[in-house]
Formats: sequence, C-alpha cells, structure tokens
Amino acid sequence: MNFNNRINRLSSTLVLLNKGQELSTPSLVERFNVTKKIIQTDFKEYLLPLFNDGKIFYDYSSKTYKAKNNFLAKTLFSADELAIVPILKNKVKKNIDLCRKRFE
Repeated sequence: MNFNNRINRLSSTLVLLNKGQELSTPSLVERFNVTKKIIQTDFKEYLLPLFNDGKIFYDYSSKTYKAKNNFLAKTLFSADELAIVPILKNKVKKNIDLCRKRFE
C-alpha cells in the first residue's frame, strides 16, 4: 500500500468536507480513481474515528458524507497532519495485535 496516496486522499477529503461539500462515495471513487471499498475504508477506519464527536457523518437520506462547516478551524492540526494521525494509529494497533498473537 502506498501511504502517500492514502494521506493525500484523506487530506483532500478533509479539505473538501471542511468547505461544506457533500461527498458521495461514487464521486470520491471517480475523483481519486480508487474502488468503492477503499473510500468506505477511508471513512470507516480513518476519518470517522478521528472525529467521533459527529463532526463528520454519513447522511443516509442524501447518501453523502458531510461535516460541520469549517470544522478544521477548531483543531490544532492541518488537514495533512490530521490525515497522518489515523494511519499511524491503525499501524500501531496492527503491530500490537501481532505482538499479542506471538505471546499467546
């Protein structure tokens, strides 16, 4: 997996959401030239857990991801920095899980 691609994709998605855009999975698939599964994983495992306070959410009626306007202004980090955090968190979690399995 190329982490730079994921970082760029997550960062771009955060910027678009911050501008108030509603993002559908098909539009993101087309924009980033990736599969539907990758976009769903980006949100489920990386973006939604990053803001578990509901700042980013899925609107089932419009089938789009939305965010509270200008939500990044209330964080201490840029979109690029925020894109890296969940990737590192997931990487560390996988390594910890692997270590636990070795000691069982």
